[in-house]
Amino acid sequence: MPQLMIRLNTILLSCLALAGAAAQAHAQTLVVTAFDEAYAAVHRKCVVDRFEDETGAKVDIVVASSTTALAQLRANKEAPIYDVVHFAGGQEIPASREGLLSAISESTLGNQDEVYGFATNMLWRGRGPTYLVEVFGLIHNTLNNTADLTSWKALTDPSIAADVILPDIETDGGMSVFLMINKALGGDLDNIAPGLEAVTAMAAGGAKVAKTGLEVEKAFTTGSVHYAAQTPNTAYDLQESSVPVSFNKGTEGTPAKYYTANLVANRPNQTLAIRLIDLTLSRPVQSCFVEALRVAPVNENVSLPPAIAADVPKGPAAVEGLERFDGAQVDANRAQWVKLWRDAWGK
Repeated sequence: MPQLMIRLNTILLSCLALAGAAAQAHAQTLVVTAFDEAYAAVHRKCVVDRFEDETGAKVDIVVASSTTALAQLRANKEAPIYDVVHFAGGQEIPASREGLLSAISESTLGNQDEVYGFATNMLWRGRGPTYLVEVFGLIHNTLNNTADLTSWKALTDPSIAADVILPDIETDGGMSVFLMINKALGGDLDNIAPGLEAVTAMAAGGAKVAKTGLEVEKAFTTGSVHYAAQTPNTAYDLQESSVPVSFNKGTEGTPAKYYTANLVANRPNQTLAIRLIDLTLSRPVQSCFVEALRVAPVNENVSLPPAIAADVPKGPAAVEGLERFDGAQVDANRAQWVKLWRDAWGK
């Protein structure tokens, strides 16, 4: 009888401990960033709703571009306001060097064994993991322009400038596209003169600039442009809207955005935040992202639907061939390059 009472008491204490842990999780709130409103909706659908259901915790999503999020981390270094920050322009490199991010042990990630090595090889430095890869290529309207556009250099041809729309350099994709154009024309991160000369001529010829994929889609739908540097997802959305477009990778290379989920330093709920980051690497979440955004997963157990397999890289070898510009060097020159870009467009 005493042994039975001891067992019952043990079970009761275990139940109370579990209830207490659940109540504590429910009382906890994580604050995470999202690149824009459209991404925030996808992130909630694919990650946050699952996480809240599994843990009882709450997640607040704050829209902040990569550049804005880095500026906010710097401004609030002693009292950070975020638990997890998402970057897509390499900002995790300067952020980790400045002690704004915490390293993550691979042993704390339950999905570590399912992801490619490149996704987590910088965790010890406080970078990432990388959880998605999104490529940029060339889109053109095949109804009025039947020849495939397959060259970044061809995109800068003055004869088509009035029909071209480029992503704004202040966006993560816009910076990568500009640097890809610059590279295709013979420049590098120490010499952006070729790219600046090209966009200056394009601006003079009537080229347009967009901050979002939706702006690009509207421009194609209204017929005000026929060429763009954008993602497979934008091309897909246009095709779904009955706009006859083709997506091609540039022959000189394919720039990409590497989405990273980063653990912010000096925050109280790091264990819970790591759990959220780990969930982002899981197969169901990765599959959800692929379907919603037509991006490349880092979980090796995720299959690409045939409709997007030709446009989206799969596996380490394919990703290693993409253009990834040094985040630290870009960050060091960003303000100057943005000003020069603005001058080129007369803004």
